[in-house]
Amino acid sequence: MSKLNPIRARHLALASLCALPVASTAAMALTAAPAAARAHVAAKRKKSKGFTVKLKSGTLTIAFSSAAWSSLSGGSAVVGTATTPTAPATSTPTGSFSFPISGGTLNSASGKGTVSAKGGFTIARHLSVGGLFESNSSVSAENPSASLNTSPTMALTSANFKPSTIALFKLSTTHVKAIGSKHAVTLNRIPASLTPAGLQFFGGTFKAGETVATVTIAAKG
Repeated sequence: MSKLNPIRARHLALASLCALPVASTAAMALTAAPAAARAHVAAKRKKSKGFTVKLKSGTLTIAFSSAAWSSLSGGSAVVGTATTPTAPATSTPTGSFSFPISGGTLNSASGKGTVSAKGGFTIARHLSVGGLFESNSSVSAENPSASLNTSPTMALTSANFKPSTIALFKLSTTHVKAIGSKHAVTLNRIPASLTPAGLQFFGGTFKAGETVATVTIAAKG
């Protein structure tokens, strides 16, 4: 058997060692390729523009905080306040008012758009002083309309204002994530404070910027 030239043998060994990193790099590239592809797909999903859902039904709910509700309900025969729903709106004893959604559009990914609902509420106040003096007053608002775009607000229609449709609530959607699909969009517990018109409408001891309620939108297309 012929012997391999010692110099040639050294050259072959060196060539084999040099080839190892190349093979390892190729293997790493093959391993990394599926991961990169998955990351690319995930990024595309994250940047999804969502669907524009044309709203046909669902519920818009205004849930007043306990402090706000105590100012809007109860009292005594001398001084008292009662806040009641106007059909088709309904309410609970704890101050949660639900309005049937009648229209609008929402983006399923961003939650931006508009929502219209039916129904309303009336705030009635009375003051009675020993049968010598008695005063009764009431204000009403209906048909909530939420605009969830650049400066989110919720307007209602009230005969107490001119023009009659005016924003009573300022909505804060910064930390509220939309839960959506092709046929439904949900926005949970959007903090709501009173606008200057809202402070005038609700009266009482409310302050500017105070969160008086949360708004939940469960809409269906």
